Amino acid sequence: LTNITVDYATGSDTNFTMPFTTQLVVLQRNVTNLSPFTAYRFRVTLHNAVGAGAPGISLQFMTCAAAPSAAREVTVRTASASSLSVTWLPPATPNGQLLMYQVVRFPSLSPGEMTSSVVTSESLMVTGLDVYTQYSFTVRAFSADSCNGDQPLPGPVTSPATGRTGEQIPLGPPRNVTTTSNEDGSLLVS
Repeated sequence: LTNITVDYATGSDTNFTMPFTTQLVVLQRNVTNLSPFTAYRFRVTLHNAVGAGAPGISLQFMTCAAAPSAAREVTVRTASASSLSVTWLPPATPNGQLLMYQVVRFPSLSPGEMTSSVVTSESLMVTGLDVYTQYSFTVRAFSADSCNGDQPLPGPVTSPATGRTGEQIPLGPPRNVTTTSNEDGSLLVS
């Protein structure tokens, strides 16, 4: 034997690439720059002075998950005087199985008062808000770490998206209404 060739393909791809050939004395090789949460098939071919032998049986392996990219297109819409609807698109690159989203809400005028919700869908109806008040929301996606007991892998936080709750009709009639007659025949109502 003169050397060993290791090649690989992704998923069900039948076109194997040959990224490296190693000398016979090296019986292991670290394959780098693989995509996260991707199935790969590897096979080994032995070579001698006459040529290459038949490739060995291909073995399938799955790379570990990685943190997802950011959720996309966060939108906040008025649902009522005391509620907002927040929607978004999933990350373009989930890098694994999406586990959940963390949605953080804070009033735009006092960002220190944050409230966090965890959801598994791409929407959240937020209720019990103050009337005609502006709120901002950020979203963070989490993928399950396939090599670490499905622990959450956090993606980046989105830029804040803002919305305002609706107005509501007055809660009662006006109080302390007074009128004053003016000499020109007009009436001042206050």
